[in-house]
Amino acid sequence: MKELNLVESMVGTGKPYILKITKVKTSSRNVREDAAEFLQPIYKALDDDQEHFVLIFLTAGKKGIVTGYKVLFSGGQENIIVDPKVIFRNALLFGATAIVLSHNHPSEDLEPNEADISITKRCIEAGMLLGIQVVDHIIISPSGEWISLKQERKELFFSLPMMTIGW
Repeated sequence: MKELNLVESMVGTGKPYILKITKVKTSSRNVREDAAEFLQPIYKALDDDQEHFVLIFLTAGKKGIVTGYKVLFSGGQENIIVDPKVIFRNALLFGATAIVLSHNHPSEDLEPNEADISITKRCIEAGMLLGIQVVDHIIISPSGEWISLKQERKELFFSLPMMTIGW
C-alpha cells in the first residue's frame, strides 16, 4: 500500500528537500510506526552528524494520506533552532490538516530533552489554534532506532484543554 521510492529524486540536488507525494496511505499499523518507516530513507540521505528537523504533511481522515514532507531545519551536532511559524507556514502551504514532527539525535541518545518537549508543546498549541493536528513527534537516531513522543510523553498530547474562541 505504501510507495517509499522518494529519496532518489531529492538526493544531490543542492535544493531544499521538498517533495509532493500522493496516495501514500498509512497501513493498518499505527501512525508512529508508519511515520518512522517513512522517515528512515529521508534521514539516511541527510548528514547523520548534525540534527535535522523534518515535517510530514497529512490530509484529514482516519487513514491519513501523506501529501508531502520537507526538511525544514538543519543544525549542529547537539541542537537545532526550530521556529513554529515556519512549521505552520509550510503546513498551510501544503494544505495539511495534520502533521508529524520529527528530528534526529546524532548522539544515538533518544531521550527527549527539554527543548524537544518544549517545541512539541508549542506546536500542539499552535496547531490547535490553526486547526492542524500534531499527530506525533518522532525522534530518530542514525542507526534507525526511534521513539514517539506521543507514546513516551502522552501528557503532552492529551493534557491541553480544548480551546474555544469567542467574540
